[in-house]
Amino acid sequence: MCNGLVERFNATLKTCIRRLCSEQPRQWHRYINPLLFAYREVPQESTHFAPFELLYGGLCAGPMHILRELWTKEIEEPDVKSSYEYVLNLRERLDDTLKIAREELEKAQGRQKHYYDRTSKRRKFSVGEKVLVLLPTDSIKLLIRWKGPFEIVATVGINDYRINMGGKEKTFHANLLKGYIVRDQDASQATTDERPPSSSSAIPAASVTVIEDLEGYGEVQNFSKIDLSKGYWQIPIRKEDIPKTAFVTMDCHYEFLRMPFGMMNSGATLTRAVKKLLCGMDNVVDYIDDLLIHTKTWEAHVKTQSELFKRLQEANFTVRPLKCLLGSRTVDFLGHSLRRGSIGLKDENVEKVRNAPRPKTKREVRAFLGLLGYYKESVPNFAAVSAPLSDLVRKGQPNVVIWGDSQERAYNLLKVAVTSKPVLQLPDINKKFVLRTDASDRGLGAALMQDNEGTLFPVDYASKELTDRERKYSVTEREALVIVWGVKKFSLYLYRTVFTLQKDHGALQFLNAAKFDSPRIMRWALALQVYNFDVQYIKGSENVGADYLSRIE
Repeated sequence: MCNGLVERFNATLKTCIRRLCSEQPRQWHRYINPLLFAYREVPQESTHFAPFELLYGGLCAGPMHILRELWTKEIEEPDVKSSYEYVLNLRERLDDTLKIAREELEKAQGRQKHYYDRTSKRRKFSVGEKVLVLLPTDSIKLLIRWKGPFEIVATVGINDYRINMGGKEKTFHANLLKGYIVRDQDASQATTDERPPSSSSAIPAASVTVIEDLEGYGEVQNFSKIDLSKGYWQIPIRKEDIPKTAFVTMDCHYEFLRMPFGMMNSGATLTRAVKKLLCGMDNVVDYIDDLLIHTKTWEAHVKTQSELFKRLQEANFTVRPLKCLLGSRTVDFLGHSLRRGSIGLKDENVEKVRNAPRPKTKREVRAFLGLLGYYKESVPNFAAVSAPLSDLVRKGQPNVVIWGDSQERAYNLLKVAVTSKPVLQLPDINKKFVLRTDASDRGLGAALMQDNEGTLFPVDYASKELTDRERKYSVTEREALVIVWGVKKFSLYLYRTVFTLQKDHGALQFLNAAKFDSPRIMRWALALQVYNFDVQYIKGSENVGADYLSRIE
């Protein structure tokens, strides 16, 4: 433990002496006593009292004070008191001064704790959990390293834990502990600092598969997932480039013969090689070192598997059997769970969302929105529903968020919407699409749907928060805006097809035929004339997807 005031005094004294030495390099030692006197008559930042006041109950007359009296001739006459009165008055002054100083110190400690807690994170463990303990090494006691794992047997106080050290128990503070994570057998990957060669390497252009590329698998029934073993090491390096990958260890000098982890162009090179390998195989999708086979029939699935394994063998690519899944009706890919005709969250991600704690700081709110934002296509009006939470992370808002009823409602609605199953149905390009749109005073929402055995199922959702300018539009203009925005958003599915536009706003039933007085709406109507659609009026209560936000109270 240390005394904060003493540490602050030492730091200030060093600064003053350094300045004194620079101004009086030969005689600085003669000014030490005046320097200390000057320091002791200046109020300290935390206590708001000078050291002389805390020691003597009042300020001492220093050189500057004496000069002021001589120059101004204003000499304060001291009060004449008896010895008893003086001692009693001095004691009262000292008691009052110390009391006020302690109160000011507590306030300063509170401020410093607040600043520290802004970036700190409380470490909490549970009984039975495995942890690593920071202990001195066996050979050199001045060096420390993480040892373990050891098991926590009891909690002592708020931040202390009793650890079973193999026959004996010891108590440690939480700052000396960290959780022990059991790694997979093949989880470790050798890597080196490849920044120097990466800076002069060319990065080949290669497109990476995204979740939107999986839309259109509405009739897929069979899935297989293939994992390439240590993907980057599948790519050999040209002989003339091998010396560029050299690195030195304590034992020897090494050079990579295959593409190492850490190179800037490793991922793009592997992706490009895999795409070249899969050329012509429309039923196989790749993402770095993961390959997904999807077919409508089992016969086609077996044929595609045989062709893929043949190509992998010819290219000397190896796979990891433990991470492969063959001939399944469901598969996890790109963080989503794919099954016949639908796409949703992985079960483990569902549990993460369901058990997510309520955010307390801006950073936690951003993390929560980031987790759900990856699945925003699955949530009706995601931007509008999440607007109360997005407002918490705006510039100027406090770091510790103020949680109200609107934030609690949005928090619960987002968790329910994301974890509900099924989330989305994969689109079938041979069926007619139905587009539902709705606008509120805060955002726009659109739902792309398809009929499946007489029931409309959602294919995709989209949402957008209105700008300040757009919020000033009239109701009819906002409803027209969401139509244009929704059609453009899903133009990949709607262009050159016949679809139905369902609206709960009667004034726009004849959008593709009537003339409007508003120039803005008329321009939007002309922009939609390249699309072939019919407008159908529905009740607001039936517009369950796009009207989601406007029905929330």
